[in-house]
Amino acid sequence: MAWDIVRVMDNQHRRIEWLLTESLGDENERSLDLDAYAAFRETMLRHIGIEERLLLAGLRDAQVMFGPAWAIHRDHAALASLMSAEPDLALVLEVARLVDTHMTLEEGPEGLFSVCARSLSEEALVVGAHAYPEVKPAPWSKADWLPRTVQAALELAEGRLPPPHPHP
Repeated sequence: MAWDIVRVMDNQHRRIEWLLTESLGDENERSLDLDAYAAFRETMLRHIGIEERLLLAGLRDAQVMFGPAWAIHRDHAALASLMSAEPDLALVLEVARLVDTHMTLEEGPEGLFSVCARSLSEEALVVGAHAYPEVKPAPWSKADWLPRTVQAALELAEGRLPPPHPHP
């Protein structure tokens, strides 16, 4: 069996894109499909878990420097914040915009997936990715503080807020 973490993760990206497209309906006549969005949300949160707990953690443990790691963490935080809010069409379009720009950090010869393929045990990554548990997210929130949290996450993802400084 060929172990190819790039292919596994790229296939997850294609599924995420497809579910997000299904969530938004026809490009000329946008409408929100909540069932498709719920499936997207579960798939995306599982995918983020794989990237954070297997890929990025693996690079960190192996002491492999990967410059875009902070940007990937930042985008994951923004996406998780956005996906915790009760969705409407505007929110899902914002998620789609962020997902689109985020994937460029992970794909390609210098992206996260290729760096992991060159630096870590692909067999362990592929087995770990396939074994990673399904995600059952909490219900969507209508909390009155959530819009501020989502706004801050978006500003951070867009580079309008400085990254946090590590504690000494």
